[in-house]
Amino acid sequence: MIAGDRNDRNVRNTPYQYLPSRVEQASIETYAVKTRSLPPGGKSMLDTLGATVAFVIRYDLGTVVYIGYNYNTPFHADQWTRVLHCAIDM
Repeated sequence: MIAGDRNDRNVRNTPYQYLPSRVEQASIETYAVKTRSLPPGGKSMLDTLGATVAFVIRYDLGTVVYIGYNYNTPFHADQWTRVLHCAIDM
C-alpha cells in the first residue's frame, strides 16, 4: 500500500502545506513514480520510501501536476479531493 507523506521541504508556500501530514491510500489503485526519476526542477509533494504520488513541475509559463490516485472509490476520497484542489490552486 502506498500512502503519501507530506514532503515538508517542498510544500512550503504552496497549497499542499495545508494537507494533513499523511494522506491515506484508499484503494490499491494509487500509482507512484520513483522520486529520483523526476526531471530537474520537479518537486515531490507527497512521497514515501523513494516514491512520489503527487509532484509538481514548472513548465514554460505553467505548471504540470501529477496525482497518482484513481478517484474511483469513496473511501478516504475527501483527503484525495483536497490533494486535487491543491493541484488546481498551483
